[in-house]
Amino acid sequence: MISTSSVSNVSFGVNDKGEAMVGYTADGKAVHVLAWGAVNALAPTPSGTQVAFRLAYDGGYQKYYTDNPALQAAAASLRSLQGRSRVAQAAGDNKQRSALAPRIVTAPNLNPP
Repeated sequence: MISTSSVSNVSFGVNDKGEAMVGYTADGKAVHVLAWGAVNALAPTPSGTQVAFRLAYDGGYQKYYTDNPALQAAAASLRSLQGRSRVAQAAGDNKQRSALAPRIVTAPNLNPP
């Protein structure tokens, strides 16, 4: 069981590491739950021990972001470039904005490994 609330807009995806991302809307809010760790688990039986999924109700934020200094640095760099671009846009400085755009596009991939 992932939620005890009434949910809608349920989505499900699996990556090549055996992790599943379950998305849904509950109480008007989008929720993303990362599930992993029960690969090849059997249906529960009265006499057997069931392998349970591990669930991250933060969508995997702590698993992939807080424990990854390289990802944190890449995200900080991207936020800085985006902020500088917004300032240039607000000032009407299209030359500066144009110079920053390729750096934003080629910023490190922030998807977890």
